Amino acid sequence: MSSIASLPVLDAFCTSGTSPTRRASSSRRPSPTPNATSFDIHLLGPGQVGQALLTLLAHTPHRVIAVSDSTATIHEPNGIDIPALLASKLRGEPLRGQLRANRIPTFDAVKAVAAPVVVDTTPTRFDRAQWPNLGDLVLARGDRLVLASKDALCTSVDRWLGPTSGARVGFNAVLGGTGKRLRDELPWLSQACDRFALAGNASTTTILKCIERGGELEDGLRAAEEAGVLEPDPSLDLRGVDAAVKLAIVAGAIGGRPIAPEDVAAEDLRDLDFELVRSRARRGRTTRLVGRWCSEAGPRLCYEEVEVGDPLCVPADRVAYVYHCVDGSTRLHVGAGLGAQGTAQALLEDINAWQ
Repeated sequence: MSSIASLPVLDAFCTSGTSPTRRASSSRRPSPTPNATSFDIHLLGPGQVGQALLTLLAHTPHRVIAVSDSTATIHEPNGIDIPALLASKLRGEPLRGQLRANRIPTFDAVKAVAAPVVVDTTPTRFDRAQWPNLGDLVLARGDRLVLASKDALCTSVDRWLGPTSGARVGFNAVLGGTGKRLRDELPWLSQACDRFALAGNASTTTILKCIERGGELEDGLRAAEEAGVLEPDPSLDLRGVDAAVKLAIVAGAIGGRPIAPEDVAAEDLRDLDFELVRSRARRGRTTRLVGRWCSEAGPRLCYEEVEVGDPLCVPADRVAYVYHCVDGSTRLHVGAGLGAQGTAQALLEDINAWQ
């Protein structure tokens, strides 16, 4: 895989090979139009989700022209050799081990490559204070941003999903495959919806189903890991952090202002009475981690008894978002964009939606 020509402004960050090229304004390929059949893509984060997306993209007309991880960036204007890259990742090799990979900060790589579509599959981390600036850069130049990572969207939801940029931000994967529907309906829901509820965390649902069958917490964690829905840091699921972030994003999108996840009151699964969970199951009920928001009260997240047949009684391979509107109508969004494969498919749906 080749790198691109030298870029003097980035040379200070380069330890091997050469730095990405700054494209001249007269030669930069324009951003794709809705009628385009393929896009050039810069992928951030070739972890499990990123690799699953690369596998899908290899069978599409889209070209992956750059891939960045925390160690380096590979850029090939004519398209990266995806099978070779996947083989190297399968061997556990970081990008910095690739031939002529460039060790430059991700922000500088995104700026230099200037791909029309930037896909962020990096882990959600709220200690990256500057990360939203990366999305601002992409959107300011008129390009498109596709997200699986949640932190930057959470803090920028009012700007990124507003009328100026909202059509160019894809967050289908952020909400388990329901983000595309929310994006399409957001102009209406932001006016009509006065409350919503969600069962948006498949990990806790998997754990709860295991406990209902007589298992213990460790059994449920193992089942969630085997299903590929457990966060790399399981405490994010157990403490309700992952679900709180999703609740904050949706509440921020509907309400038009960012909500900090730490302001969402969340119940810890480890504090739940597991015998109560089992007794509900014996009565033909179930338990779900349910997030709720209404226009007159703050968001909350707790383990609720749910009737079988309730829209929130989704199986462990689904998530549900229920929007209640002032006219009495209800919108139900159910998604299956879970695990590495499901998340990758949700990302691809966002990319293809702009064709």
